[in-house]
Amino acid sequence: DRLATLGWNTHRHLEVYYGVAGVGAVCHTLNPRLHPGQLVYIMNHAEDRVL
Repeated sequence: DRLATLGWNTHRHLEVYYGVAGVGAVCHTLNPRLHPGQLVYIMNHAEDRVL
């Protein structure tokens, strides 16, 4: 499964990154500064199942 994260660089984001990898999923980050249409395109192209 693929999981997208949308947030600022904080310790919470690092916890999510390692937690997702620990359960065998793939985590990628989304830039919160992007336009909503760009975010939708990225998530659809990556076939994310969770945001």
